[in-house]
Amino acid sequence: MKESAELKDLAIRYLKARATGDLAFVAGHVSQTDGAVFIGAGRDEWWTGHDAIVEKVRANMSRDIGKASLVVEEPVAYSEGTIGWTTDRFRLMLPDGREMPLVFSAVWRREHGQWRIVLSHLSSVLPGQNVPSNAHSSE
Repeated sequence: MKESAELKDLAIRYLKARATGDLAFVAGHVSQTDGAVFIGAGRDEWWTGHDAIVEKVRANMSRDIGKASLVVEEPVAYSEGTIGWTTDRFRLMLPDGREMPLVFSAVWRREHGQWRIVLSHLSSVLPGQNVPSNAHSSE
């Protein structure tokens, strides 16, 4: 696998689209395969299939999350052939001034010439919880 600037840029654009309410961009980058899965932080936050995933994103956007701004911290992206993965720690800056630290990981697949997410996990960071840096270890 090699680092992918293209996929890193796309992941940042995808997260910004989720934060700002660009549902068309999000829907266009979710896999059309039946096996696409999005996982959230809770046990019941598990959606399978394009339509269910897009509907959940739409519901989140209607709760003011679609009016947030995004601060990315350490995006990482790799790809090999038609498969890639991205990770990031980022913060949503909500309209009411609150800050929400989140972690995101995704597996992408090139479908019909376009990168689309087949698996993602998005969860919040609890107060006092440390998220390791994406820096590479020599161990």
